[in-house]
Amino acid sequence: MPTNLPPEYFRAEQTFREVESTSAKVAALEEMMSTIPKHKGTDKLRAELRRKISKLKEDQQRKKVQASTIQNIILIKKVQDELF
Repeated sequence: MPTNLPPEYFRAEQTFREVESTSAKVAALEEMMSTIPKHKGTDKLRAELRRKISKLKEDQQRKKVQASTIQNIILIKKVQDELF
């Protein structure tokens, strides 16, 4: 079934492909979601975009946790070195 996507969708898709930061990609995907018409022909496309948004947000959250964990390990090592 055809999707009949508007030109704004294709501009947002081009932006998504060009940007490299995770937050910019999420913003571009959300813009794509807002421009897609809601009908039977776009159900799978909407699901795919929701899946991509979810994955990017999860990766972004995981990176934040990893960065804070690394900082905590470095702080613990510094404190231990000072004690001994």
